[in-house]
Formats: sequence, C-alpha cells, structure tokens
Amino acid sequence: MISNLEYFQKLRDKPTWLKLYQEPNMKNRDKYPIAQVMRRFHIKEWGGMEGAVWNTSLGLKQQHHINSHILCTQALNRVPSEVIDNIPIERFRYHYPYIGLTKEKRLNLDKKGGNPYSFSLSQRLLRGEFRLYHCHTMQRMAAMVRYAAKRRGLPYVISLHGGQFTVPKTEIDSLIKPLQNTFNAGKAIDLLLQPQKVLTDASGIICIGYNEYLKTQVCFPDKPVIYLPNGVDSSRFSTPVSLDVHQHLHIPKGRKLLLSVGRIDSQKNQLMLIDLLSRLHARGETQYQLILAGPVIQSSYLSQLLRSIERNRLQAHVTIIPGIEPDNELLPALYQQSSCFLLASTHEPFGIVVLEAWSAGLPIVASRVGSLVHLIRHNHDGLLFNPDNLDSLQANVSKVLSSPSFAKRLIEHGLARVASEYCWPQLVSHLEAFYRTVENWHYSK
Repeated sequence: MISNLEYFQKLRDKPTWLKLYQEPNMKNRDKYPIAQVMRRFHIKEWGGMEGAVWNTSLGLKQQHHINSHILCTQALNRVPSEVIDNIPIERFRYHYPYIGLTKEKRLNLDKKGGNPYSFSLSQRLLRGEFRLYHCHTMQRMAAMVRYAAKRRGLPYVISLHGGQFTVPKTEIDSLIKPLQNTFNAGKAIDLLLQPQKVLTDASGIICIGYNEYLKTQVCFPDKPVIYLPNGVDSSRFSTPVSLDVHQHLHIPKGRKLLLSVGRIDSQKNQLMLIDLLSRLHARGETQYQLILAGPVIQSSYLSQLLRSIERNRLQAHVTIIPGIEPDNELLPALYQQSSCFLLASTHEPFGIVVLEAWSAGLPIVASRVGSLVHLIRHNHDGLLFNPDNLDSLQANVSKVLSSPSFAKRLIEHGLARVASEYCWPQLVSHLEAFYRTVENWHYSK
C-alpha cells in the first residue's frame, strides 16, 4: 500500500504534464480568483466537502495569495451573499426540473444528492472574472461549469468528493428515491448542456479517494488526474477542552462513550451500531453509551433508529445529537472523551471523521469499504471489520476496549499519519501546484 508521502514523491518525479506548472502561459492569471462551485454551503449542514472547500480556500489565500469565490445554490441557506474570513460566498436561486416533486422530496434533495439547475449561477460563471473553475459537484451544475468554460476558453477542474466510479448500487438507489413518481422536465436543457461530457472535457480531475483515483487514471490516462485527500486541522481536535460531555449530555459518570460522527442516513449505517450495543447488553456489558452525532439527512432513517432503540430498550444508553456546528466545542470534547470511534458506513468516499478521531487520540473501528481500506491500515492505526458482519464489528470493538496498550499503539500511529500526510498547508500546496498544471495543460493544447 502506497502512503501519501510516497504518492506525492512519485508526482514530483514524473517528467510529463506534472512539470508543466513550472512554465506559466497565461499572462496576469494570478490576479483573478478561483471560482469554487458547490451545490450548497451551509455552516449547520457541514460535511467533508464543505470543510475541504473552506480550508483549501483559506489556505490558498494565506499561503499563496490566491483568492477564491465560493459560488453555490441557496439550498438550505437563503442568504444571497456574505463574506467570512475574507472569502466571498454567493448563493443563487435554483430549481429541480421535475414535475410532481413535493416539498418534502425537495428538502431531501437539498440535503443529499440534489441535481438542480441555476440559471443565475450560470450567468455568474459566464460573466465573472475568474482564472479557473473548480467544481465540487457533478451532473447539472458541473454541466453549467463545463458550458461556461467552453464558451470562455477557461480551464475547469472537477473534484470527485462523493465518488463516481465506486458508488454502490444501494447508494445510487437511495439518491434517486426522491425522484420516484416525478417527470423530468429538464431533458431539453440536459441535451444542450451534456452532463455526460463533464469528466471527458475537464482540464483536470481531483480524486478524494485513492481507489477512485486508480479508476479515474485508467479512464483518463492523458489528462491531469491527482489523488488529493481531505485534510484536518489537528489542533482543533487535539487541544483539550473543558466541556464535560457526561455532564453536558446528562450521561451517568461511569459510562464509557462509543462515538459515531456522521450524517443520519442509511449510508452511515448507524442501525448496525444499535445492534452492536444490544449485543453488548445481552452479554452484561451495560457500561457503554452510544453517541450518534450528525445532521439528519433522512428523517425516515432517523425513525428506524428510534424504533430500533425502543425495541431493544436502549433509550437510556443512546444519545442522538442532530448536528453540531464546526466551531462548537462539543465536537472535540466528544472525540477526546470517548473510548472508541465507530464508523459502520456502507460506502465511504473518504472519511474525514477518521482524521478527526486520529487527531483527538481516539482509536478507530471502521467498515472495510471504499476509501477506508486505503485510509486505515488494519491493526496499525485502526481496525477494519467486514461490512454488514456484526460478529466482525463486535470482535474488533472488543479488541480495542479490552486492551488499553493495543488501543494506545493504534492512537500513536494515527497521530503520526495525521501529522505527516493530512495537514492542510501541505495539501493546499499540492492543490496550488495542480491548478498551475491544469492551466498549462489547458493552454498548451
């Protein structure tokens, strides 16, 4: 398995397009901002993509004096424009071109998997002064970016945050479920903007997951493609906080905390963690409190969780926190005061919560799926269990909880990985170099 350090060393040694950024072709390009195009940007619905865009935008400005403008729809946040830490954020009206789409289904699409058009955002892309477009979403919004880039002769980069070639069918079915019994009235626009050509015509592709990078490189061998994982502000999670989680959440003092941070939806598979807790109780191990923290994306899945908790009589041993803002001290407190971090996802394009847990010194047990297989080195800096195998999950959790010395070794190795491979300044420098690579590849064609 190749480490991030080895991977980026290989990039530096490549004699092909990756050296192009040394010879800029476009005059005065540095004075124009990067257009960071997203589906939504809302502090209360913060996820891995939002964190990555925000931290790289800050880093580009602070380290390389490159400005970014965040452009997105008004999904979940109607504030049309604001400036935070000198980063302009513009939000545009949007619509889903489906007849029969209910208000509830529209909200579900806003939270996850929405595929809207925004004509006002499209006009901003066509008329604004930008040096490069960086699109962090696919489908129709990416098609709008492609259209603007082709019209203006500018390069555009696509980041595959949610996966493209590695998304399981169950996740795809979940994403399109809100569109059942609706009629797609946007087919004519789709034919004009051709979303299917977004990756083919892109000047560069960034893969957040390593397995996605390998497949993308095979599909586009002559195009700039890079593996650039998410990073973490490790000090945010390693600096001790005074908040007492047990007191704050009214949890009995003697309980050991099992933590899972992530959206409340079927992809994160929190139902499996309820089953784990039930098993532990059946064995007489009632000293654990399961904490599920994350925004509710699927209300129907939350209802399933609540029914499972009630059926197993675990109401007093499960705490659900429906979303924590990134700057809330409760988040690092949860990581720092828990005994084990659990991630039971059925699909995981990256897993930024793993970096957060490592930073806080928390041992990790995660499912052997997606990019977690590359991110976590089994028995070295975390443990991987077989997906949908409760016996495997229980065995790995017991291994961590029953051996403090083993858990300590996992923690030490995780902390070392964060420091050497996932700090934002290092990743931002790789991104800045890739932008220059993409620009020169684009203008040299």
